[in-house]
Amino acid sequence: MKNLILPNTIPLKTISGIVAFALWNILQNSIITQQIYTIPICFYNTDLQTIHSCPDTIEITLKGPKKIIQKLDSNSLALHINAQRCTSVNQQWMCASEGTIFVPKSVSVVYYNPTHIIVQPQTI
Repeated sequence: MKNLILPNTIPLKTISGIVAFALWNILQNSIITQQIYTIPICFYNTDLQTIHSCPDTIEITLKGPKKIIQKLDSNSLALHINAQRCTSVNQQWMCASEGTIFVPKSVSVVYYNPTHIIVQPQTI
C-alpha cells in the first residue's frame, strides 16, 4: 500500500534539495550588514613645504551586502583630503562632505567618528 502512494521519492528529494539550495543562496546574497573600520587620513595635492597636522585615523561604519563587506581589504581604505583646500590654521573639516573614501557602489558610509577633524597646515 505504501508503494502505491509514493513509489519513488528520489526525484522529489532531488528537486527539494535544489529548491532549498537556490532559496538559501538568494537569501544569503541579500543580507545587509554593517562593519566598523579604523582607517588612516591621507592628503593629496600636497606641496613639499607644508606639513598637515591632524589625527592619524578615524573610525567609519560601512553598510552593504555581507559578501562585499567581507571581501573589502581594510588596508586599502582611507579618508582622502585635498591638501590645497587646507589653507587656514585650525581649519575644521567635515569628514562626510569634504573627504573621500573609495568603496564599491553597493557599500555606503553610515557613520564617521569623529565627524569633524581639525587640520593644521604648518610651513616648513
